[in-house]
Amino acid sequence: MNEIAKKLDFSPLFIGSGRLYSHLVYYYRLLFSEGELLAQHNLSAPPAFFTWNRNNGNENELRFYLENASHIYLCISDAEIFPFYNNRILPVLNAKGSSVKGTCTGAPQIVHFSGSLDFPGILKGAHPLMTFSVEEMYKLEFYKKIHFVVSEGEQLKNLLPFLPNSFSQISSELKPYYHTLCVLGGNFTMVLLRKMLNDMSALNIPKQAIQTYVEKIVENSFLPDKNYLTGPLVRKDDVTIDKNLNTLDGSVYKEIYLAFIKVVYPDFKGAQ
Repeated sequence: MNEIAKKLDFSPLFIGSGRLYSHLVYYYRLLFSEGELLAQHNLSAPPAFFTWNRNNGNENELRFYLENASHIYLCISDAEIFPFYNNRILPVLNAKGSSVKGTCTGAPQIVHFSGSLDFPGILKGAHPLMTFSVEEMYKLEFYKKIHFVVSEGEQLKNLLPFLPNSFSQISSELKPYYHTLCVLGGNFTMVLLRKMLNDMSALNIPKQAIQTYVEKIVENSFLPDKNYLTGPLVRKDDVTIDKNLNTLDGSVYKEIYLAFIKVVYPDFKGAQ
């Protein structure tokens, strides 16, 4: 560990290969490229970051990084988090000795980024409430706006030092439901929007026109509850709803449409 990392008590190891891994490493590098942060801590250069890509990482390198990291960030899928910790990290730390884990102050913080899992007393969790692109990195000011959700009683500054981001705390029991809401409102919305974009484009409707429409939908979603929704389900326009459903015959999207009818207009009986 270099002198700068010692001074900061921060020598992170990022483990992964996907979107979150790429964005988190990039965010930290952007953050430490700011002259303000370096000046605040009287640094001449950023601390050293360890990165280990699971697609092509060397096992000896991994062991060295684990033995010298102050923070270990598991940017991997939910199903792999505990097996990776138990089979790859824990043996190295145990071999080194529990009293001298890490090279900074005591044992390293080991942090995962699952929105639904919790490992009390073993691993810390910090879930970014954000979707990450494959094609492009974001700007520093945008990264700073990302909200994190941590376990009850945790502080983001202890898990992800130097990040200025806001955060919320929720209990272990509520984390699965919190993540379900992320999937419903985020992932599933993307599926529907992509369906609309692809099929409207096939109808020669300009992409920019679709984007303008979607941007206003998102904006209106944050209006008071009684004002946010429009369309045939709100108007209880049975004739139009029937026509919509007929266009979806033989498509799985018909079942989705019917599911939304149950949510928004449960008394729908069809046009008479």
